[in-house]
Amino acid sequence: MVTDPLERPRDHDHAQDPLPHRRVGELAYPICTFTYVILPTQTDKAELLRQLVNWALTKGQAYGPKLLFQPIPSIVLRASLRTLAKVHG
Repeated sequence: MVTDPLERPRDHDHAQDPLPHRRVGELAYPICTFTYVILPTQTDKAELLRQLVNWALTKGQAYGPKLLFQPIPSIVLRASLRTLAKVHG
């Protein structure tokens, strides 16, 4: 007898499981969130800081799939680049 509603018997068909967080393998529900970077708007190292963050937002995205990261959505990328332009020396 199962007493916990989240507990499933060993022979439970996970592919038909209505609770996606309980699924495994290719059917697993991806957990994702944004990662934030807090930058000063004025710094003596503005150029280097902009270069680093620009790389992470653009060319650095190529490393994401190997690390199981999803690409930055284009609308977020555009907003991030506009915000990055506000960093100055």
